Amino acid sequence: MFRHVIVATVTMFFQQFTSINAVLYDAPSIFAALDTSSNNTSLLATGIVGTAMLLATIPAVLYIDKLGRNPVLLTGAVGMAIRHTIIAILFGIKPASMGDP
Repeated sequence: MFRHVIVATVTMFFQQFTSINAVLYDAPSIFAALDTSSNNTSLLATGIVGTAMLLATIPAVLYIDKLGRNPVLLTGAVGMAIRHTIIAILFGIKPASMGDP
């Protein structure tokens, strides 16, 4: 059982290490910094991000036993890497202060 506990713990650690919580917490600021037209638009975009996360979770939960854990984890990791790269490119093209003094 110790090995299973370690795998679960390390998986949860790396989930936090991906910084998705920081992205979700700062999502309104991120969208505002990218010149969305209003505060309502940035909040709507944040809601869309949450909805996309919910919709992406459903197939993972339904098919994890059929596909196996490794393919599902690797697909999720590649998807997160692509999305973090897109965020980095957007901020590279249009740098923003993000509330810095």
